[in-house]
Amino acid sequence: MRTNARSLPSLTVALLLAASTVAVSGCPKPGSHPFLQRPGEAINVIVTYDPTTKAAVMSNKAITLREGKDWAQWASPDGLVRISFAKESPFDGAPAHENKVLKSRAPKKGTAGRGFDYTAELELSDGSKVKIDPRIEVME
Repeated sequence: MRTNARSLPSLTVALLLAASTVAVSGCPKPGSHPFLQRPGEAINVIVTYDPTTKAAVMSNKAITLREGKDWAQWASPDGLVRISFAKESPFDGAPAHENKVLKSRAPKKGTAGRGFDYTAELELSDGSKVKIDPRIEVME
């Protein structure tokens, strides 16, 4: 007498393949995560100065911006923040001060997936300067 003992595992494999095809086709495409789709927004960096230690501290030492969408804003109640990029800037044009807030534009095309080291300096009201070393990362 002949049995169909092998047909059950074959059927199971076929069902698993069909289910995985449906699951994979339902996965979001790269760059379609809701975080990446939301409108651009300002990423705020607050710099504070501690006169006891004579050091300036950033609220976000590393910031992440979305290419073509988000922009950075640096502000301090203790003075003016100035930044400069050692090699390449992720922005078209240098960030500019607007009412004591240093504002960038959105990162330019072709910067996604890269990190940009820059130096930041807090210029205190007495004219002295304090250095900080932060980083910007750009996503799609």
